[in-house]
Amino acid sequence: MTTELLGWLPLLAAGLTAGLCILLLRRPGVAWRVSPPASNPCHRVGSKLIAGIVPVSVGLGACTTTTFSWRAGAILLFTAGLGVIGLIDDRRPYTARGKLLAQAPLFGLGLVTFPESLTMQSWWLWAPLGVALLLVLTNAMNVVDVADGLAPGVCSLTLIGIGLILLQQGHVELSRVALMFASTTLAFLFFNVAPASMVLGDAGSLALGGISVALMPHCIAAAGDRAFLVLPLLAFLPLFEVIWVSYQRLRRGIAPWQASPHHFVYWLVEKGISVHRAVTLILIAHALAISAAAWLCGAAGVMKWTSGIVLGVSALGWLKAKWTNAARNQVRIRVSP
Repeated sequence: MTTELLGWLPLLAAGLTAGLCILLLRRPGVAWRVSPPASNPCHRVGSKLIAGIVPVSVGLGACTTTTFSWRAGAILLFTAGLGVIGLIDDRRPYTARGKLLAQAPLFGLGLVTFPESLTMQSWWLWAPLGVALLLVLTNAMNVVDVADGLAPGVCSLTLIGIGLILLQQGHVELSRVALMFASTTLAFLFFNVAPASMVLGDAGSLALGGISVALMPHCIAAAGDRAFLVLPLLAFLPLFEVIWVSYQRLRRGIAPWQASPHHFVYWLVEKGISVHRAVTLILIAHALAISAAAWLCGAAGVMKWTSGIVLGVSALGWLKAKWTNAARNQVRIRVSP
């Protein structure tokens, strides 16, 4: 019991540290803000703090407090590099080509971290597939980050699923890395649930997407013939969003990498579904996919954790919305004659 408790305490400490850092960032003049575009129907009107670097940096710091192998160190370096690129992009946006060129060296580093059981036996397949996987899924989380609570919710579900699958397979060290980042992301999610006061920005979405995709091959390595089922399930929502957005843009004559308001959650909102309900439905679909991947990998217990996150996000969003509406009504009463 004591050993189990000591295993959970660092995760709790990482989450609390991330929450404290975010609270400090909310002080005036500490962090910069961004105003969501007018075409975005899923964010509250007004500026938001860009604070995605907090869960990333706290997660990196928490992981480096324990001993780790060269592979875990390379994954953390890969994640840190993406965070730096994203942080620069948040301040001085790259062009699409410049962003890709900046990330290219990191994809080589990410490919080195893949397990030998994949790269040694089928290197001719996993080399190009691995680069494509890192490129698409790393940037896919940035595409997903268009609604309050969506991207951090997806990252939390994915990292918890990956962490528990790796733990079931005996990869304790990599499991700890995944769960550390899941803890700090959940702390950020508390502030990002609608109506959100802050967003991940590129620094958070690129880094969290990057560490998720860097850890996925280690989950599928032990899945055998089921590997090509497990991979799309672990990356269900990011893959779906990229396919949806690319199709919507191409049919309108827009390049897939060019920004446009054609995201799936926007489509749900246009159909009359509230933002909170749309985000919850998407998270439920992703939780089911993560649970299916875990079941194929022999870690069926993941389902209760993913279900808990979805229920928690839904309840937290409902409570925040009620509290915000009550506060606004009280202000109206005070200013009315």
